[in-house]
Amino acid sequence: MSRWRKRGTAAIAGVVFALFVVPLLEPHQSLLNSDWPALATGGSLAVSDPAHLYDIRVQAAQQKRITGGEVLAARDEEGLLPFDMPPWVALLNAPFAALGTDVGGRLWILFGLVALAAGLILLAPPGQRLDSRPALASVPTALAVVNAQTDGLVVLGLGAAWTFAKRDHPLGAGAALGLCLVKPQLVLPLGTALIVMHSWRSLRRW
Repeated sequence: MSRWRKRGTAAIAGVVFALFVVPLLEPHQSLLNSDWPALATGGSLAVSDPAHLYDIRVQAAQQKRITGGEVLAARDEEGLLPFDMPPWVALLNAPFAALGTDVGGRLWILFGLVALAAGLILLAPPGQRLDSRPALASVPTALAVVNAQTDGLVVLGLGAAWTFAKRDHPLGAGAALGLCLVKPQLVLPLGTALIVMHSWRSLRRW
């Protein structure tokens, strides 16, 4: 049984290692066919033209510059992969967008993966931190990596909030939950739970 456990541990470690290698080796076209063009469009407009962040025509022109005119697999009927996320996601992505697709896009994916790993570690029960590895070496994580998604920041926000809550710091917990607002649609039930629990201080800070 010990031998199988060791093999399982080694396999999980191999998958985790591969996840961190994928962004470094991913072809340029694969980056363009992820969520990166939309994120980079928002990130660049957040700096250059924030007043037109959600203007589809401005987005299309900016995205064409980012992709070099490449045809995107996930485009809409206008040929655009629109940025339709909250404005703070654009601000967060701006430094990565400034580095271009081949550097900024890969660093963005690694940033999200590190955030996910940190969040899982913070969410693990005390003394069971290794339990975060199977969650990291999972299909949802692989999809988030391949598609350059922001789920890792949501998990980091949950982990940080849980850590503050355990230490009886409701204001810190509420502030940490701000990271979850990169995907507000995923955490609406959490807001309801805070209301039911009368956690007003955490809710106000959030």
